[in-house]
Amino acid sequence: FAAVPAAVLLLLPSPAPPPPKLLPTHEEEESMHPLSGIGVGHGTSTIAGVDLGSRAAYVRVTVISPLMAVLTLVIGAEIAYAGWIYSYAIEQVSMRPAEAAYLNSLFWTTFTVGRLCTIPLAA
Repeated sequence: FAAVPAAVLLLLPSPAPPPPKLLPTHEEEESMHPLSGIGVGHGTSTIAGVDLGSRAAYVRVTVISPLMAVLTLVIGAEIAYAGWIYSYAIEQVSMRPAEAAYLNSLFWTTFTVGRLCTIPLAA
C-alpha cells in the first residue's frame, strides 16, 4: 500500500508556479484600501477573498489536494481489505469466525508495527 501514494504523486502533472509578486511602490501603498490585506485577494481572480494566483493557492492545488485524495483512497483500501479478508477467510477458506477474526487482528497488528517501525525514518 505504501507505493500507491508515491506512484500516484509521480503521475500527477504539476502546473508552473505563479510568478512572484512585485512589492508595491510608496504611492501604491498609500492608495491601497486599509482592509486590503485582510482576506482580500490582490489578483484578478479571487474566490471568497482568496487570491487564486497566490503561492498558498498554488501549494493547496498542487500539493495538498492531491495528497489528501491519495491518502483517502489508500485508507479506504486498507479498510476495505480488512473487511474483505474476514469474509474471504470464512466463506472461501472455511475458517471458523474466531480464526478469521485472528487473521484480521494479525493484519492490523502487522500494519501498526510497520508504521511504528517507520517512525525513525520520519525523524
